[in-house]
Amino acid sequence: MRVIQLCFRLHFRYCDAAEERYRLAEKEIYQPLFALIERNQQKTRNFHFTLMISGPWLEMTEKYAPNLIERLKKIITKGGVELVAEPYYYSLAIFYNEMEMAEQTKLYLEKVKSRFGVERRILALPELIYNDKIAKWAEEFGFAGMLAGDASRVLDWRSANHVYEAAGCQYLRVLFENVYLTQMIEHANAAILSEKRDEMGRMCQVLDFKKFEKYLDLEFLRGRLVNLYLDAELIMRQRQRGVIKFLDELIAAWTEAEDMKMANAAEACVAETPAAEVSVRQTISCLGDEVVALRGCLPIRLSDIEYQLPWWVNGVTQKQLGEKIYKLRRVMVASEDEKLMTDYRWLMQLDYQKGAVEWGMKVVSETIDRLYTEIEEVKKRQAVEISRAYTKKRDRGDIDTPKFVPADEETEIKINFGTKRTVGTESKDLHASDNDGVVPVRRLTRRPGVVPERKISVMTDSDEAIDVIEALQDAEEAEIILPEVEKKPKKLARDGAKHRMRRVIKKLVIE
Repeated sequence: MRVIQLCFRLHFRYCDAAEERYRLAEKEIYQPLFALIERNQQKTRNFHFTLMISGPWLEMTEKYAPNLIERLKKIITKGGVELVAEPYYYSLAIFYNEMEMAEQTKLYLEKVKSRFGVERRILALPELIYNDKIAKWAEEFGFAGMLAGDASRVLDWRSANHVYEAAGCQYLRVLFENVYLTQMIEHANAAILSEKRDEMGRMCQVLDFKKFEKYLDLEFLRGRLVNLYLDAELIMRQRQRGVIKFLDELIAAWTEAEDMKMANAAEACVAETPAAEVSVRQTISCLGDEVVALRGCLPIRLSDIEYQLPWWVNGVTQKQLGEKIYKLRRVMVASEDEKLMTDYRWLMQLDYQKGAVEWGMKVVSETIDRLYTEIEEVKKRQAVEISRAYTKKRDRGDIDTPKFVPADEETEIKINFGTKRTVGTESKDLHASDNDGVVPVRRLTRRPGVVPERKISVMTDSDEAIDVIEALQDAEEAEIILPEVEKKPKKLARDGAKHRMRRVIKKLVIE
């Protein structure tokens, strides 16, 4: 059985003239593509295919063309479609912050489930980026397979027309793109063009499926699975060359024959037993490969390029832009403002890093400055809300306010006025006792090298405590902290026991 996995990739880059650009794309790309899919679904139930739809495309479509969402829902309901999961904001978060990658993937899965009622187990990153580290993360997250780009250098003599196991994973399978055939279609290779007359009677070059089929047959000699990952913009670029008719003929040929089959990504993963385990340490993508060595220079160490960004976003400016964007994440999360977080995540789109030199840096810098200003406003509002909430709780009595607030490093001790205290004693288990009872006193402990200042807080308002205060004031100047209660009138008569207590206190203070 010879199998073709046909995948269409849809993504829309947000910009200033978003609505105008989207309306043009809807007319020239999305409407014709959906018509192609619906037409072939009606012809046969054997038409199975894969869709890669980015979060930004979903957002723009919901806003400007909700009818397309309804059409897409009907297409998915008919079955045979695998909607591949992606990071929601079409980002490279996996290279900067895996926690952010997980959050965006969850957002995408929740969106797809709520909108279309399906759960996905196949993952693909923007531009089909892939390496071993990404595969390991995908398996731990729960995915069973991944779509990957051009692996010509990695596979070497082996063919991409097989199912492969990801290195270091227990069960994750990888489906590599057949770059040769994909580019023949997208770039309208002269080898598969024929001259025909158009409706106006003019001669033009059009895509010829019969010529393409010969190359397809040759590829099947190297494996039983061909993965064609086509950018949806192909419909607009090659429409004058008859790409829609070309795809109709391709689908018809591979859904009518008994020994041929069209499969979606999930079906392709089990189309055959994995041919081998493949390790991809240098990041690959659908944008081609690059020899990682400068001509006339010393070769670069492998450790310097393992699991790094793909070569087309690995420039100094692009790296700086990415770091600047993801450095802001912690502040944005702390703000707990969903609108700000959404605005921030739009900056993570791969498109900004791809266009960093031309316009990306300027747009991102301006947006980040605006976000910082809005964050400050959010902090102020949060501070006011916290203050109001605290005030309400206090007024309701939900918060207990202590009657005496201790000073810094203050401890509560009891001094025994009836026992002679040795200088330097560290004991704090003494009691201020006399014939008339115990007088609790609070005293500050002192830091080494600090000139002591007497500060005594009396915990009671008894007559004995008032006598203690007077005695201490007579002995030396001290700061007395009185209890916040109404004083009782002093007794005019003082007996001998109280006078003896004064003398004891004076003696203790002098010593």
